[in-house]
Amino acid sequence: MVEQKHPESDIDKNLEFEFIDDIVICRFLGRNVTMDFAVMAVKKRLEITKGKDWKVLICVSNITSVPKPVRDYLSSDEAKQGIKASAIISNSPISNMIINFFLGINDISKEDFPAKVFSSEEKGLKWLKKLDV
Repeated sequence: MVEQKHPESDIDKNLEFEFIDDIVICRFLGRNVTMDFAVMAVKKRLEITKGKDWKVLICVSNITSVPKPVRDYLSSDEAKQGIKASAIISNSPISNMIINFFLGINDISKEDFPAKVFSSEEKGLKWLKKLDV
């Protein structure tokens, strides 16, 4: 019998949260994002932010795979709950291009809240701190 990891333990090992002023930082530490992981990550963010709206800095530099159904979920109303603005951090030019394309296709930046891609946490934090949302 093969032992399966409980998904909750994956969250603790592959997702890190930090608070700076009115910003919550979510760092994805793993390489792949499955649907179960994405749903739990959103649940965990909502749990630790206690139902309040926050500016969110999302670090995805380590991620190499996000299947389309997961991307669709992450752009859903359910996953976007509690987000006033989003800075997405990626240090890969190809990832940046894909994220910008994805944001444009889903109109996430125009529809619900400001969202932008940055190459460093410092740049993303600076932009989020300037926003009056």
